[in-house]
Amino acid sequence: AGWGRLAVGGTGAFAAVPRSALAGSAPVEAAGAVLLVGPDAASGSTLEALAARPGGEALRRSFSGHAQASPDGLATGAAVPFALLDRFDPAAVGPAPDDFDVLAVVTTFNEADIVGGLLDRLLAGGLRVHVVDNWSSDGTAELVAERAAASGGRLTHERFPRAHPSPHFELETLLRRVEEVAEASGAGWVVHHDADEIREPPWRAVPLRQALYALDRWGFTVADHTIANFVPTDDTWRAGLDLAAHFSHFELGEAPGHFLQEKAWKRPGEDHVEIASSGGHEAVVPGKRVFPYKFLTRHYPIRSQA
Repeated sequence: AGWGRLAVGGTGAFAAVPRSALAGSAPVEAAGAVLLVGPDAASGSTLEALAARPGGEALRRSFSGHAQASPDGLATGAAVPFALLDRFDPAAVGPAPDDFDVLAVVTTFNEADIVGGLLDRLLAGGLRVHVVDNWSSDGTAELVAERAAASGGRLTHERFPRAHPSPHFELETLLRRVEEVAEASGAGWVVHHDADEIREPPWRAVPLRQALYALDRWGFTVADHTIANFVPTDDTWRAGLDLAAHFSHFELGEAPGHFLQEKAWKRPGEDHVEIASSGGHEAVVPGKRVFPYKFLTRHYPIRSQA
């Protein structure tokens, strides 16, 4: 009847089934999310029919609106109404306990103008931080050392390679060191972080640590991200200014790697998590379950603009 499809998502994939399934009695308690598409997507009768199915009463409307799309990726044609329902309510899991330990591993090279703001943000959010500095020459290492001395042990740091700088930038070697730090950390979750990034959950006003605790409670082990590049539009930014407050315009990434950013993972006990072979894009975690909603990486490429 021109309604579209009902999509039921479990561990991250969405499987489409006909709208007529709403009239049946198949349970939806295994569904993490339900996507309704069509003129009646957000109507009361549609939502009531879904809630009447076993397990449907626990679903909540997370978002509703209209979308335009075409096979070539351009927003053309009529907008299609849709509603997204899910059972992912981070407030329902309660606050993260004090012993929920999240470590951010931050790699730096000549980031003295921005790294202080990132460290403040991560420490204020309840994360531990370990900085792996690739022999900066602009005072980054000294700034981090000062912050570490006043952090009560919540901020640690190292120079890598330990003996002396390498003649070339060796990304795989650096990422292998990130793997080692993560594995030896004892943390429950690890976040791999660059200094010019801010990581945010898919829910407004939910801190990163609390969001990861919710994923942990729901049985997920990896948070994937989408990159938003906040490119400079003028020359007004100065060292020390807050990146998130200053930059307001962004563009989504275009490269495939911008949409595969598994930058946070649950540390699987004594098992090894591998990230280096993919350039840090994919976390190879035993038995991993990737949360179906993308977290956001705000990227501030303030040095790579002409």
